[in-house]
Amino acid sequence: MQSQGVFNAGLVAAGLATVDWLIDANWAIFWTIFVSIWAHMGFYTLILLAGLQAIPKEMYGAAEMDAASPRRVLRRITLPLLI
Repeated sequence: MQSQGVFNAGLVAAGLATVDWLIDANWAIFWTIFVSIWAHMGFYTLILLAGLQAIPKEMYGAAEMDAASPRRVLRRITLPLLI
């Protein structure tokens, strides 16, 4: 039975040493930040999606008629209207 967790069991099976993921201060702060970002990612994704959907399609149509490159459309239309 592996008391150190599934990932450490995989490390041992690969011939590597186990890692104290939550005991070592460097790893603990990393996982704290990672879990915090992961937990809030859905909310910020929804905010971004709502902002992108609020940009009028006519703006992109006008940029297409002007033969604007995708990079220019991003810099001149999308980013300013999101901010």
